[in-house]
Amino acid sequence: MAFVLAIVYLFGMVLTEGIWEVCRSEMVPDDVLCAKFGTLNASMMTLFQILYHGILWGPVWDAFGVEMAASWFLQSIFLLFVCFALIVVSNVLASFLFTLQKQVGDKERDTLIQNEIESKEEFLRSMALVFRDFDQNSNGAISWTEFELALEDERMLAFLASMGLDISDAIGLFEVLDSDSTGAIEQMEFLLGCLRLRGGAKAVDLVRVQMEQEWVHRAMLQVRQTLGEMGKLLQKIQKTQAGTPFGPSKSDVMSNFISDSKAPTDSYNFMQSTPLPTPKTKHRTQLLPHERAVTLQELELIAGTTDCCRREGWMADGKLLQPHEVNLYHFNYEHILPQTAPDSGILLKSMKVESPVQLGDIIVQCDAEGETKRPPQACGTVLRVEKQAENLLTLAVKIHKGRFTTSALDGLIRIGGREPCGVPKEISSEGSISYKELLSSVARLPAWYCSHWWGEPIRSFVSCCKRHGYLRGLTLHGSGTYWVCGYANRQHELQQEIGSDLKDSSFYQALQVADGILLILDQEAKPFSRIWCDYELYAAITDPAKDFDLVTATEGVALGPQALMLSKNLLPQESAVAKSVREQNFPISFLLRGLSVRLEDGEATVEADKMKILSAMAGGNLNSSRGQMLLEKNLKHANDTLHSTLAVLAWPQAMQRGLLGEMKLAEALSADVGRERLELSLAHFEASCTDAAMKVLATGLPPNLQELRLSFEGCNRITDAGVSALVRHLNPKLKLLYLDFIGCALLTDSAILSLAKHLPSTLIELQVHVAGCEGVGTAAVQHLKQHWPASLHQFRGSFKGTAVNRNFRNFQELQSFWT
Repeated sequence: MAFVLAIVYLFGMVLTEGIWEVCRSEMVPDDVLCAKFGTLNASMMTLFQILYHGILWGPVWDAFGVEMAASWFLQSIFLLFVCFALIVVSNVLASFLFTLQKQVGDKERDTLIQNEIESKEEFLRSMALVFRDFDQNSNGAISWTEFELALEDERMLAFLASMGLDISDAIGLFEVLDSDSTGAIEQMEFLLGCLRLRGGAKAVDLVRVQMEQEWVHRAMLQVRQTLGEMGKLLQKIQKTQAGTPFGPSKSDVMSNFISDSKAPTDSYNFMQSTPLPTPKTKHRTQLLPHERAVTLQELELIAGTTDCCRREGWMADGKLLQPHEVNLYHFNYEHILPQTAPDSGILLKSMKVESPVQLGDIIVQCDAEGETKRPPQACGTVLRVEKQAENLLTLAVKIHKGRFTTSALDGLIRIGGREPCGVPKEISSEGSISYKELLSSVARLPAWYCSHWWGEPIRSFVSCCKRHGYLRGLTLHGSGTYWVCGYANRQHELQQEIGSDLKDSSFYQALQVADGILLILDQEAKPFSRIWCDYELYAAITDPAKDFDLVTATEGVALGPQALMLSKNLLPQESAVAKSVREQNFPISFLLRGLSVRLEDGEATVEADKMKILSAMAGGNLNSSRGQMLLEKNLKHANDTLHSTLAVLAWPQAMQRGLLGEMKLAEALSADVGRERLELSLAHFEASCTDAAMKVLATGLPPNLQELRLSFEGCNRITDAGVSALVRHLNPKLKLLYLDFIGCALLTDSAILSLAKHLPSTLIELQVHVAGCEGVGTAAVQHLKQHWPASLHQFRGSFKGTAVNRNFRNFQELQSFWT
């Protein structure tokens, strides 16, 4: 309205000023003009009426034109107002009202959305508190025993009913909330399940139908996968029967390079690799070696690059390589080394060559006789020739395959198929890059350091990394960066990358900045026999701040290898029960191989690398007696730590399969005198977790433990004898003890009495959970009171479902309990 009044006032003032002069003159004024524009008020009202169709502007215009009482200037001003008012002002006002209406509508919608979000958040906060009450032992999961005990509380039933949850069918509700069928409900499952179940019994039924449909969908995917495997197998059989050729013949391959009869006659293709469209232009960056981690997306790109093995005829053991067979040794030889070499070529200096060298000559480093079946060390084309002295040349070579060296053990140089001419005294690779720099120039610190064997197929390796990223939640947040030595190091400048001191090497620097170590095992668990992998594994295990995950890929899957993972610690938002379920199918034979590993027996491609590692463990003084003593001490600590860690990872499976004695896990665990913390969950191993298994575990407890956390939830075959055997082996200097016996129905007061009598005098924190153990009575509480260590300051116990039928959050509540 202010805008409209301003426009009317402005034009009204101009028109009134002009018409008023006419009306004051002695000439006979026009009645219409004077009546409409004789005063400011009259002019504003006239213009306002014209604007909102109170009067038509045509008669007023006629009065201006016919009588000719007004000047052309006033006519123009009036016509301008008409145009501006009817075209601009009307549209502006309409647009304003439309925008205002839209804003009000959007605000109402936003308010509804916000109210719904706040309602759900409030519901989830309430359900999180309910979950905490359900979870008697605070292990992040609700077992059936805990669920059943919580639903016996009438106040809890009333609260759940007020939240719109129907709990008339407890078993059905538990099955619906346990969406992954692990036998325990994790917090995320509980919260999402409660959201889906809001609305009563009909909602429960609908969720059940939805779960059945999801099960059918998974079953159909499994059937499709099986059919895919069968189809690929039939195709292989048909190709074998038809005798389809898989690659170029030896003569076809060699005719492209060397015509001399003494040239190597193996079946490797020496032809120049066809550049792939995926890598970017070569650009040597300022990235430090530990800043050259690759992302999961870049790893997938590398896996896709292996498809070129068919087109380029990559050979191994006389056969054409298939993409799923290409490992890092093949990829480095055939692709990384040629792609990352400087564009100006590798300089082979001080070459003693008798015969003339032409540009474009093929140059190969191979065995002198050329009769071996292994590929040549390197192959390339001469780009230019520089004469140093008589018969001494510097050759600039474009790399096609492999890497030239100065060692005659790797073969002698042959140019153009002529006689061998020795090896260069020096090689310059200035301007070479790493494969990571070929993919991206962005600096990325590693979240995970990959320890692996180069013989692992690349696609299997990438599958393991993808599975690891998925389980760790790295794919959602884009934080999945992996340091892989084959892609991070500049392969033509390895001496500079590795250095003379282990702590100056790219490996050590990447280990320091990585959050954790990812050990990837092939089907032969080869990394356990490699000293670099063993050292990396030792570095991960001995650093409590670093996570340690172990991944392997299964074979024989048509849709790609399926990866299985073990982890030293729980994954984010994962319970101990879910961890056990995730790890139950991991090949235990791999862990058995790791238990026999000794770091000093590890193999190294370059013997100097092994000496660097041993020297570092000897304090840099390997040849002195003091250095030898320090090395022996550190090697024992490294081996004991490695064996005990693998023993803990293997324990649940070994117990389930009855292999505890055969694998000697107790011996491996108890030998680790440096271990101060042990956490092991055997929850829900009802059939295998018995008194005998408890006694084996008791003998395997490391002697210097400071913290011990053990869970036997749902192991209903454990009796008082098993608990007694366990507590008798507790370290007298233990400071933290967590024991979970929820649902162990055979336990009685005698078990708690044995525990109370053997509580260490140095204990600071104690948690005992015996909820659902009906044989436990009020005498158990009295036993704990009587044998309470003076040093104990923190206590928590769950006794719901026993004769005590309550939980204790601290010692004061336990002390005030009156039997």
